Amino acid sequence: MNIKIIGTVVLASLLVSCEPSQSPLNKTHDITGEYVDIRVQTFSSQRQLNKFLKRKDGEEVEGLAQWAHPKGDLTKVKRCDIYVVEPNGSRDYGQMETWGHELMHCIYGSYHPEGQR
Repeated sequence: MNIKIIGTVVLASLLVSCEPSQSPLNKTHDITGEYVDIRVQTFSSQRQLNKFLKRKDGEEVEGLAQWAHPKGDLTKVKRCDIYVVEPNGSRDYGQMETWGHELMHCIYGSYHPEGQR
């Protein structure tokens, strides 16, 4: 009987620990379903990307999205530029994840929880 209880507790804790912790998206804009000019610039390496971006804070990034709002309307986006490393192949899931992440910035804006990336 005790083995069944211990087994159930262990199984339940594994199921809970496998659940990724998610925080809700904190969207600064949402252009779902809107037409927007998205331009993608690719680089051959992370080094080339960061060399091009020359960030003032010196932080290296895996990708970057920059968007422009029409004058006076922060709910719309007229253009979004994405800077990413070109994937090495059709199974370069790390780069594909970065591409998707940066596209989400175009759609939802600065959606990270405060202080997180």
